[in-house]
Amino acid sequence: ILPKVASDPGYLESHNMEVVTEGSTTRLRQRPGPDNPLGQIKFMFPNEHDIYLHDTPADHLFAEAERDLSHGCIRLERPMDLAHVLLKGSKWTPEKLQEAIASGEQKTITLPRPLPVHLLYFTVWVDKDGTVQFRRDVYGQDAKLAKELAEEPIVELDLDAVRGQVRALTPGPSPASGRGVQS
Repeated sequence: ILPKVASDPGYLESHNMEVVTEGSTTRLRQRPGPDNPLGQIKFMFPNEHDIYLHDTPADHLFAEAERDLSHGCIRLERPMDLAHVLLKGSKWTPEKLQEAIASGEQKTITLPRPLPVHLLYFTVWVDKDGTVQFRRDVYGQDAKLAKELAEEPIVELDLDAVRGQVRALTPGPSPASGRGVQS
């Protein structure tokens, strides 16, 4: 952005951006609004990477096969649907939420109840019909995992000892079946 600002002094204003200084840190930030790449609503949750879920004005990107155009956060295709589910039972009805967004004023809404967030990243999975799906590892996580797995010590099990422990913990034959558990 800095080269653009150097060549066009009005760049920040025309892109609805501002300079924010917090302590000794200065950064550029785009103000909220309909053209903000983060859309009209974002969902913050604690994590060490400052990743959050957000809306986007570029909803046409959801039709693309490859959508790894983010800077780390996660675009939501239907953020308002998620907001309505998360805020159900609170004072934030869909109408009030829409009014708050339309006001253009930035608001922070705390969820009525804490909700755990789990982000999962898969490059391989199996569909319901048993088809294995492979995708490009855009974040390079597969190589890291392969390295970590290669460094794991190999654990050898004494299968006879394990079978003996299972037998010791397994009750005798069931009166209904007349059979015990086989190992």
